[in-house]
Amino acid sequence: MKESQFDRLRFKLLDELSRAHYRFVSQHGFKYSSIYRILLRVIGRKYLREALKLPPILIPEYQTGETAVHILTKDSEVKVAIWALYSLMIQLPKRIPVFLYGDGSLEKKHIDQVNSVLPGVRVVSRDEALKQASKDVPWAKNLLRLASNNGIALKLLNPWIFQTSGKRILMDSDVLVLKSPKEVLDWLANKKEDAALTCRWNRELHVRRQEPIKAKKEGEVSEGTVGFNSGFGCHPESLMNINYANELLGTEKFKKMMQSWLVEQEVYRHLSAKHGFSFFPPSYAIGLPPKEGDNAVVRHYVGTIRALFISNGLRRLRKQLLQAS
Repeated sequence: MKESQFDRLRFKLLDELSRAHYRFVSQHGFKYSSIYRILLRVIGRKYLREALKLPPILIPEYQTGETAVHILTKDSEVKVAIWALYSLMIQLPKRIPVFLYGDGSLEKKHIDQVNSVLPGVRVVSRDEALKQASKDVPWAKNLLRLASNNGIALKLLNPWIFQTSGKRILMDSDVLVLKSPKEVLDWLANKKEDAALTCRWNRELHVRRQEPIKAKKEGEVSEGTVGFNSGFGCHPESLMNINYANELLGTEKFKKMMQSWLVEQEVYRHLSAKHGFSFFPPSYAIGLPPKEGDNAVVRHYVGTIRALFISNGLRRLRKQLLQAS
């Protein structure tokens, strides 16, 4: 993974491409994003494919009461998800179980790719997830309807069905852990079961404005829940209230969001407000990375800045892995 002059030029191109795309969608929306995604795949696929050459990390099987990681992905982002999980595992003092959920598009070759780098990951298909949810919570009609029509809803149901007890780390496939996440390590070591942590939008990136929700526990969240982002979070078992989530999805507000990727985030925002939670510090960043001096511990490369997953995130990870080899 040594960085060549050609690599440096390609990373610079990806960086400028992503920043230009961000400026464009901020003013004009996502009308021409397909061109951006095509360029991203062509220019950046070399670095995404390097995920398949990483030294394997054995993932332990989940045991009742343990903490586990949960991630949802699709066929075109399997390598992205492998990088995401790998970036977290190399920062933990010991490996923890992982559940990877498919949105319905994963084939055997994608599962084989995951198992070649992260053997032991529990891969759950969408069909298996829907079947199990229908068996475990048949009365949660609104949740089941959402899960049948919008794959993003699997992030709501699966972590609480396939992991029977214990703490949960939920992460999107476009998240990278770039430094030792002290807050996560402290949370893992802490026996306090009801602590909850999540990220916030450090900078608005073309996302719908959130209305304030007062947190249950006074003083824990001084700004309420505005800016809540569900891309990376540490959740106790007590956070999920399936009855409440199902009720929320029956309201007019949520009925209008059923096909939106925001619906899962908004449900978790309400669940977290009801339970009580804290935000990670700004170093768990979601905004546009600075060109110099990026001190992010965890960074979420959302769609508007996706190319920076490679030119900012993978570039840093590649250097770390090279130094450690």
